[in-house]
Amino acid sequence: MTRKRHSPEAIQRAVEMRECGKSIMQIVRATGMSRGAVYWHCLKLGADLPDGKKHPVGLRGPEVVTRGDHQVRRFSADEDEKLLRWAAEGVSRCEMGRRLGRPHNSVIGRLMTLARHSARQEELS
Repeated sequence: MTRKRHSPEAIQRAVEMRECGKSIMQIVRATGMSRGAVYWHCLKLGADLPDGKKHPVGLRGPEVVTRGDHQVRRFSADEDEKLLRWAAEGVSRCEMGRRLGRPHNSVIGRLMTLARHSARQEELS
């Protein structure tokens, strides 16, 4: 079993800071957590920037980006549609990853991102 790297208190502090409008890097400096950990926990727990500071939904950058020593493909609109359909059908995250040729943690992260996009769209309506 893996040990938890961050205490629930540290994660809660990061979430509260994000909801108060702090940047990811400000949270990193204050908590000692990595940038990726702050981003992941805020995404997982639905912590978002306050109104007026949120990034617009639908912005897209390059289709392939380099992270460290490997390349990462963005999810396409077609893949997003498939993920949402499979999630509604109850397909496991691991199976979704196999079908798309992607790691299951990428699928989990993308589904959380799509949920955040949906919540932002609802707020605008």
